[in-house]
Amino acid sequence: MVITEHGKAAGVLMDVASFEAMARRAQIIEGLSEGERDIAEGRMHSWEEIKAELATWHR
Repeated sequence: MVITEHGKAAGVLMDVASFEAMARRAQIIEGLSEGERDIAEGRMHSWEEIKAELATWHR
């Protein structure tokens, strides 16, 4: 439901489930954007580096 003020949209009223779903989608999109920035700026690890790091978690 859109709430208007002087004929213009001023706010939105929605159920909690819809709001939480929208917030979760926004978090996912932000995570993807962060990953794309990391790739563009060369902040990556090789598969070998990742495997070595993961191996230390299982000790």
